Amino acid sequence: MIKIYYFAYGSNLNHFQMKRRCKNSIILKKINLKDFKLTFRSKYRAPDIGPKKLICSSMFIRIFQIYIKNIIFILVEKSYD
Repeated sequence: MIKIYYFAYGSNLNHFQMKRRCKNSIILKKINLKDFKLTFRSKYRAPDIGPKKLICSSMFIRIFQIYIKNIIFILVEKSYD
């Protein structure tokens, strides 16, 4: 089975929620991105990560290893968050 890296932010930072969505997910790294923020650009409110203009701002992310088949579970459930 093919494994991929998933760059998680927002509600997917919750390890138990990711285990429910992708039971074989493994946290590889926890990262604090300095001077970045979560934004919702475009008319579809698609999430994105962009630079933040305020000093001392940061956002947390996690990098998971998941099976490629599980990405659909993340996308479907994220639409209900």
